[in-house]
Amino acid sequence: RAGIGYSITDKDKVTLGYGLHSQMLPMELYFRETLVNGVVELPSKDMDFSKSHHLVVGYSHNFKHGIRVKSEFYYQKLFSIAVAEESNTYSISNYGSSFTESFPLYLTNNGLGNNYGVDLTVEKFLDKGLYFLVTSSLYQSFYTPSNGVEYNTAFNGNYTFNTLVGYEFKFKKGKKHQTSLTVDLKFTRNGGKRYTPILLAESIAIDKEVRDFENAFTLQYDDYMKGDLRVGFKMVGKKVTQEWALDMQNVTNQKNVFLQQYDNTMKFTVNVFE
Repeated sequence: RAGIGYSITDKDKVTLGYGLHSQMLPMELYFRETLVNGVVELPSKDMDFSKSHHLVVGYSHNFKHGIRVKSEFYYQKLFSIAVAEESNTYSISNYGSSFTESFPLYLTNNGLGNNYGVDLTVEKFLDKGLYFLVTSSLYQSFYTPSNGVEYNTAFNGNYTFNTLVGYEFKFKKGKKHQTSLTVDLKFTRNGGKRYTPILLAESIAIDKEVRDFENAFTLQYDDYMKGDLRVGFKMVGKKVTQEWALDMQNVTNQKNVFLQQYDNTMKFTVNVFE
């Protein structure tokens, strides 16, 4: 990785960064076994790492009262991605998008991918008890499997938005310790995860889920939303610091879809919620 920054003024700064990254495939892939003519083989033992070129251009400005705004434009070119040896829509780029994972027996490193977007961050450092952080991103994420067609990845939600705001109430300092109470509110909203349609008639016919892989990841779940609340009490002593907190996740009881699957008992598709 390499990066450079230039301060235009004491409040404005531009940055440029480049990186060549690699990542090991899931460990279990390298140790899978198959029997060929009575001989045990490890079809994935020679698979290479996934690789990508990263390019990032950024600009930041410091305002009064400890507020900083930062924007970044990025592009990622993925290559040497694990895809199926036969022509289909499988790619390791979508690994982790469901509860269970299945892999083609024979893989190659011929897959490609592209990610690009813009990030915006607005943050206020702790000052007179108040602090906040707002991050948002607009992005696209695509992959190209062994059939040579470009598809959305499962994670191409197109946008994400996160905000955190908090306040620290400091109490009168005692002889042995300083105490404070913090209240944090956090809200997250992301574009829905992509998924491949289920062919209901075909699934009913063979009593097993059948996906329409010719239209891989063309559908999208509803947006993901979640709000959290945290109340913490901190006591800073001369030798020991302790903090007690009540952390409440999803205080609005929002139901977010994790995946859609075929129910062979009811003979229709059902949503599984997080």
